[in-house]
Amino acid sequence: MKFTRFILYSLLMTLVFVVGCETPPPAQTPPPAQDPLAGWKWVGTFDPLMADSIKRMTGTKDALGKIITTTPAEYERYAKECPFGSKVVDDYQNFIKKKKLGWIESYEFFEDGTGQHAVRIAAGTDGTYSTHILIYDSSNQRVRVISYVTGHYRC
Repeated sequence: MKFTRFILYSLLMTLVFVVGCETPPPAQTPPPAQDPLAGWKWVGTFDPLMADSIKRMTGTKDALGKIITTTPAEYERYAKECPFGSKVVDDYQNFIKKKKLGWIESYEFFEDGTGQHAVRIAAGTDGTYSTHILIYDSSNQRVRVISYVTGHYRC
């Protein structure tokens, strides 16, 4: 009797681990076949988690007792502020609020050489990883939005 109960509970636990806490959402917009920013020049990235981590850890000791040093270039790689001005920053922050994006993984900044620029936002919300590309003209007006799902996570 105890062995049968053990097997039953083991199978139930296995089912929970395999299926997960919740099923993934239905299929959504797939990524485009070609990167919409192919050929654009990468200008910088702002990764909030990495920038904060580098800032906090610089000057502290690691597990071996060595002091952690960070060059300005290493910090700048993850902490690049938006080079396109406050109008673009306000616009993409309003976009994030309107879309109710859960957490932001990173912001990437691009230019195409004709005066247009773009912000690529990688985010996670309710079990779904998504990418949102906001394209601006030379007067910082948003002219296009490309959004697509890049994956799913559970719990």
